[in-house]
Amino acid sequence: MRLKTYSAATGGVYEYVFRAQRDSAYRFDVSEDRRTFRGVVIEIDRVELERAVGRELSGPEERAVATMALRLALDEGRESPFSPGGAELREIAAELGL
Repeated sequence: MRLKTYSAATGGVYEYVFRAQRDSAYRFDVSEDRRTFRGVVIEIDRVELERAVGRELSGPEERAVATMALRLALDEGRESPFSPGGAELREIAAELGL
């Protein structure tokens, strides 16, 4: 478990840690004040992801996509659970070089 820091586009600074994966849902604990954490769920539609990338992703690749989707959710103030759509998944995949 590694605590990571992310400076969102909104100016907020967040700390987050990956907690668990269940099927296509990734759970992160996120803090805005370094004291209290809230659970954030990122749901990845694997069929949509495969369409966006053109192939099935490995577990670590899919987790990287979920992490980038978490950052997108923090940038845009999206509520949990957040499920990125096709265009967002294509952007994330391109950013990750997938």
